[in-house]
Amino acid sequence: MSAPDERRSHRRKTLACPVRMFDRGGRPLTNGRTIDLSDGGLFISTSLTAMKTLPRRVNVTVSLPRSTPNTYMLEEVAAGAVVVRQQPMVDEGAAGVALQFERPVELGLKG
Repeated sequence: MSAPDERRSHRRKTLACPVRMFDRGGRPLTNGRTIDLSDGGLFISTSLTAMKTLPRRVNVTVSLPRSTPNTYMLEEVAAGAVVVRQQPMVDEGAAGVALQFERPVELGLKG
């Protein structure tokens, strides 16, 4: 039997980035932070209350750190995603939500 990670076609990176989720009409749903992400999706931490009301399909905006020798900035990347898993976290009131991008997104993550 193979481990679930072996089915992944995109390498995950542990990185805490701000995330905003919206319904398909653009109405804000919740904010959170990534725990890990890849070109195929992301796992975020958000509130337990928000997790309970998320629709199956959402739009997400992730603020990714970008830097050059002289600058540091956040680049916003937006994509449609499907909620594939939700789970309460150890922190009281926090929840983990796994999202799969509807189409792979080239995030340009290194390492």
